[in-house]
Amino acid sequence: MAQLTFWGLQEYDHVPAARTARKALTSQMNTMMLQQWNHNGYICENFYPAKDHDGCSPGAMKFYHWGALAGFIAILDEGFY
Repeated sequence: MAQLTFWGLQEYDHVPAARTARKALTSQMNTMMLQQWNHNGYICENFYPAKDHDGCSPGAMKFYHWGALAGFIAILDEGFY
């Protein structure tokens, strides 16, 4: 969902509020993914929604490729892909 939201906001980059929202989404998703990687050494299939919870959602797989899209958004935003 974050990837689709990023692409949608990117279409309206000429609107300052959309650009600000895209940058905030990029930062939030990258921070969330890196926090899991740095603290736990894995990337979640689904991230737990509570801010104070350090881990994946119950029943979620670790090292799942969809979770890495959270960091891929930052790569796209910086123009590296």
